[in-house]
Amino acid sequence: ASYTLTVNPKTYTITVANNISNGSISADKSSAVEGATIKLTAKPNTGYKLDTWNVKDASNNSVSVNANGEFTMPASNVTVSATFVAIPQLDTPTNLSATDVTTTAATLTWDWIDNENSQYLNGYNLYYKKVGDANFTGPITCNSKSSTRNGLTPNTEYVFKVAATSNNINECKSSEQSAEFTFKTKDLTQL
Repeated sequence: ASYTLTVNPKTYTITVANNISNGSISADKSSAVEGATIKLTAKPNTGYKLDTWNVKDASNNSVSVNANGEFTMPASNVTVSATFVAIPQLDTPTNLSATDVTTTAATLTWDWIDNENSQYLNGYNLYYKKVGDANFTGPITCNSKSSTRNGLTPNTEYVFKVAATSNNINECKSSEQSAEFTFKTKDLTQL
């Protein structure tokens, strides 16, 4: 006589923690056998990004999660959690000024402080208008901390503002627009 022995491998549960702030997570399985690959998915709330995965076995030992959000199921139940952090924002440009002002042109300059988010700086968006006009002209894309504007009207007040732009808004947001700076072009009699 011949016998067939069927062994069902032990399955372990995957529990997703319910106390996660600023986003939600899910696992592609609710239970699995030891050695199975489990895929985690993170959905950050607006303005947040995934910082770290936290997978613990039944003995509170950490289980490694790879860059693709996958881990290998241990011979234990696991609890899955994650930490979300606010997406940082580029610093707002400061110290706006106008130099080399003529009757029809001005060089507009500003400062921007390099910091831990500098790698995300793409450039600057410049906006300007005549004082009293409803709408700004712009954005005018700039790759340095200055821009010469030509074709201005003599003896006229202008206002400008600038924002630092991000090259990766999922990792670092563009800055707020700076405070406005007002300057006046020279009168034709000032030549």
